[in-house]
Amino acid sequence: LARLEDLLQCQRVELLVRAGKHRAARALVADSGISLEAYRSGDGNEAAWRERDVAALAISRLLLAEGRSQEALAELAHFSAQAREQGRLRSSIRYALLMAQAAHALGDRDRAREHTGEVLALSLRTGFIRALVDDAGPLEDLIDLYLARSEGLDARLVNHAVRFRERLRGPATGAVTQPLLSKREQEVMALLALGAANKVIARDLDLSENTVRFHLKNIFAKLNVQNRVQAVSKASLLGADRRQRRTPAHGR
Repeated sequence: LARLEDLLQCQRVELLVRAGKHRAARALVADSGISLEAYRSGDGNEAAWRERDVAALAISRLLLAEGRSQEALAELAHFSAQAREQGRLRSSIRYALLMAQAAHALGDRDRAREHTGEVLALSLRTGFIRALVDDAGPLEDLIDLYLARSEGLDARLVNHAVRFRERLRGPATGAVTQPLLSKREQEVMALLALGAANKVIARDLDLSENTVRFHLKNIFAKLNVQNRVQAVSKASLLGADRRQRRTPAHGR
C-alpha cells in the first residue's frame, strides 16, 4: 500500500507540472518524501519498474519545468539506461523525449537531435505514439530541429518525422472536433488521424478493442461518415472551415 501511495503521488506530481502548477508539485514532492536517490539505492531497487519509471519521469519533468535541466538530464540518463537494458520500449520513448527537451533547453542542439531521433526510431518500430501526442508542443519544435539537418539520416525516420509533424499541425489533433466530440473521442480521433490501428489505439489509451470500436461508431455517426478515411477527411474539412471563419480578413 505504501508503494501504491508513492505511485499515485508521483502521478499527481506529473499532472500538476503539466497544469503549470510547479510550486504545488514541488510542495507535494517535499511533503511525500519521495526522492530519486531512494530509487537508485536501497529499497528503491526492489520497487516495481513501473513505480520507478513514474517517479523518475515525474520528478525529471518537474526539474525541467523549474529550469534545472542539467539535473533532469542526469536523472533521466540513469533511469533510461535501466529501461533500455530491461527492454522497456515504451518507457524508453518517454525517457528519450524528456532527454531531448532537457538537451534543447541547455542549448545542446546535437544531443537534442540525437534523442529526438531515438524517439522517432522507437515510435516507428513499436507503434507507440501516446507519449508523442502527450508532448506534442515540445516535440514539434524538436522535430523541426531534427529535420533542419536531414542529410545522412535514415529516410524512414525523416518520412516518419514529416508525417507526424504534419499531423501535429493539422486540425485533426483536437482543435477540429471540439465540442462535437467528447474528450475520449478526441483522443481516439487524434490517434486515428495518425493512422493507428484499433489495436494500437486500444493499447495507447488503455482501452479494449471493443471500446475503441464503440467510440469509432460514435465518431462516424457524429461526423456523418462511413469509415476511418472519411472521418479524417471530414475532420480536416471542418477544421479548415473553422480556421477561415476565425481568421480576420486583411486588405479588404
